[in-house]
Amino acid sequence: MQIRTIGTSIDMFDDMPNDLLTKLRYLRVLTLVGAYFYKLPDSIGELKHLRSLEVSDTEIIRLPESICSLYNLQTLKLVGCYNLIELPKDIHKLVNLRYLDIRGTCLKSMPLKIGELKNLKKLSDFFVGEDHGSSISELGELCNLHASLFIHDIEHVVNYKDSEKAKLKEKYGLEKLSLDWGGSGDTDNS
Repeated sequence: MQIRTIGTSIDMFDDMPNDLLTKLRYLRVLTLVGAYFYKLPDSIGELKHLRSLEVSDTEIIRLPESICSLYNLQTLKLVGCYNLIELPKDIHKLVNLRYLDIRGTCLKSMPLKIGELKNLKKLSDFFVGEDHGSSISELGELCNLHASLFIHDIEHVVNYKDSEKAKLKEKYGLEKLSLDWGGSGDTDNS
């Protein structure tokens, strides 16, 4: 028997054996909505077949860097993770990622090279970094964006050429574009 999908809305990590995820190596969908935990185990990076990961409405603060080795990951949902302060620095290695939903997080910037996620079709939010993190110009390489995009901290754009490089005029699939000039930081733009 092979388990391909696990979903839960309960606290399962307190009693979970450390090696449980490694035994579920064919897992394709992992949904942990509302589960009470602060971090995912590093062993999540061993789920090479994982295509969808949702940890929405959890207490998670950071994702482990090992998540960046999940080359088949297409969907990453982090909606309502109000304690999430940063994404993994190597997230650009998730070359098959198509859907990244980070509404309702406490992010202040995007990791460098986020523009290398060329297959990304849905990016809920983008945070312009002040001294570190991604420049708005990183959006220029994300040609396939659809639906809506919320760009936060637009006041950190210091060079108009960076905003031109974002190629927002060429994002024909975008139906809604929201801009925030240092507002409340609330990313719940649903």
